[in-house]
Amino acid sequence: MRRILAPARQRQLLFIETLIDNDDWITLASISQKIGCSERILKNDITDLNLLFAPFSIDTSRKNGVRIEYPVNYSIDYIYTVFLQESIEFRLLEMLFSAKDVSESDIYETLYISDSSLKRLINRVNVILAEHSIYISTKPYNLCGDELAIRNFITHYYGEKYPRGNLPYSTEQLNFLTAVFKRFAKKNRYHAELSRCQPVTFSDLI
Repeated sequence: MRRILAPARQRQLLFIETLIDNDDWITLASISQKIGCSERILKNDITDLNLLFAPFSIDTSRKNGVRIEYPVNYSIDYIYTVFLQESIEFRLLEMLFSAKDVSESDIYETLYISDSSLKRLINRVNVILAEHSIYISTKPYNLCGDELAIRNFITHYYGEKYPRGNLPYSTEQLNFLTAVFKRFAKKNRYHAELSRCQPVTFSDLI
């Protein structure tokens, strides 16, 4: 999923993961060698990341290098969530998943993106999505391809972006989904009992 992120964001994500895995001071030189970019770029990334990921903070020291500090009740999951929330690539994919036949004007207004930037973004993302038998069609814009692959992709995406269940749906929509799940669970329990398989339980439902 990270390959869909813009190249700069992929680099920044690897930067943060390196800091968290190290859990101590580390020089920018060793990180730049591992990531494959200059120390100057990493210094610019530090400023950007400290603004984006508070309360995570990348500390710098001329003597020791850099390290990352964050509260004990936070984890790397928070980092993944924020990356997905601010990613224009994933915002576009969520927009296409949530609606059918999306117009260019809707995309421009929602994502504040130019026509040329949108074309480049879709071309790049489609190369990656093609590996999963998915693609973005244009004029109107839709998320197309293998239906099961699309559902699996969106399920994993929602699980990482909304880890606490704060899904972007109204109460009415959530109530409808709950009713659907309950109906599925009821039928599954009936068929499971007939075939002597393990039926869906309440914990599975929630």
